[in-house]
Amino acid sequence: MRFQSAARAARSWCALAGLCLAALATAPAAADDSATTKPIDQPALVESLSYRQTDSGLTVRLDLSHPRDPQKTVLREPAKVYFDLRAARLRSDQTQSYPLSNKLVSAVRLGQFTDSPAVARLVFDLRTAAEVTVTQEDGGRTLLFKVGGGGGGTPVAPSPRQPATSITKSAMQAESAQSATLTLGVGASAAVKAFYLTQPDRVVMDVEGAALRAEPPTPAADGLVSAVHMTQFSPDVVRVTVDLRRPCGYAVTRGTGETNVALRLVSAEAKGRLVIIDPGHGGKDPGCSGYKPGLVEKTVVLDIGLRVQRILEAKGVRVSMTRADDTFIVLGDRPALANKLGADLFVSIHCNAMPDDMKGQRSGTELYYYTPQSPDFASVMLQAVSAEAKLPARGTHERAFVVVKGCSMPSVLVETGYLDHAGDGAMLDSPAGRETFARGIAAGVIRYLQARPPTMGTTAASNAPASRAENKG
Repeated sequence: MRFQSAARAARSWCALAGLCLAALATAPAAADDSATTKPIDQPALVESLSYRQTDSGLTVRLDLSHPRDPQKTVLREPAKVYFDLRAARLRSDQTQSYPLSNKLVSAVRLGQFTDSPAVARLVFDLRTAAEVTVTQEDGGRTLLFKVGGGGGGTPVAPSPRQPATSITKSAMQAESAQSATLTLGVGASAAVKAFYLTQPDRVVMDVEGAALRAEPPTPAADGLVSAVHMTQFSPDVVRVTVDLRRPCGYAVTRGTGETNVALRLVSAEAKGRLVIIDPGHGGKDPGCSGYKPGLVEKTVVLDIGLRVQRILEAKGVRVSMTRADDTFIVLGDRPALANKLGADLFVSIHCNAMPDDMKGQRSGTELYYYTPQSPDFASVMLQAVSAEAKLPARGTHERAFVVVKGCSMPSVLVETGYLDHAGDGAMLDSPAGRETFARGIAAGVIRYLQARPPTMGTTAASNAPASRAENKG
């Protein structure tokens, strides 16, 4: 497939409690970052934003629970500067847009740019081109962003947040190898945000406005949950980390009385589910050309697709191929087949390539999606393929490609690697390399199916990240 410029990054979500379980949303993380031992390796919290301004200057202050290094990007048209804070999450009560009255900046916006991986973004909408600088204090926990020379003065440090309630009890219920429920006794005033981390698999809950007054429960020796950790992550945030023995879906419910929060966990079977594998191009459509003569996309992706079929069927997953030989298939017929068969997932397999004047200059795996039910699947697949192939993960992007736009089920287009790149191309040209990509794609399918019980639908959650429209650079 010809290289396409990056579209909007994936927005992650989890399912509403009582309606459905969340699809698995992954984020790269260190193998050992339990909240009890190395909380800094888990996503930091953006505790507060404050600012001071004059007519000709502005200073914005961000206070974080743990140090983070902001990554700066400058855009010329329209004039704006934004800073990404990787491995950082917003609290649930934070204001996200700040209209301003000085002559340099029209607004400052803070938002959860992506949820998986966790990236918070601070955007300066400029009235005219201006330099935005950043300095760090308190070991990187306080960031000062200045516009207009010396800025607008130093904002006053916010008052420390104080817990308004306590977690008084915790318990594990209905434990089995496939499901479990963690319940917490906590006051109704506490806000709860949950997210998924991998390597190892775990669900993390931040209970805001709470003090820890309970011990973590001990799960069953043969259950889905291997351990529960609870820590006072920041002065008024309790972080609960639930270590898992296998991938799962999750949902948070709020009840009444002393047991006020329940985290429901379910791991589904991949066996018997139906997946459509769509090797791109075919027949009269060769796709893109490789780094050497005779290497074309349609041949590579067909071989990878057939290998994926073999791996998945060996695990009990039902597979239907849009093409199993060098046949030309009309684009619209590919998603139509998936819809007709009522498939659980749709995976279109491709190779990328740069334009002629830039051939060989880019390497890595990219994922594309379009429909609202697909961003999490794209995140899972990107991590699985890039981890197996050891190639750069170039992100998940929203794009209205016909094959993913027309699917009623979660659907992704996998750009395995750049066929015109000598390294990627050599890997895609070899049987061993194609088997590696096939293992990664199959792993992504299995992980996602385990995290999405077939009887549950998917909807946007009330605590999902803020709209990308508010946070984009």
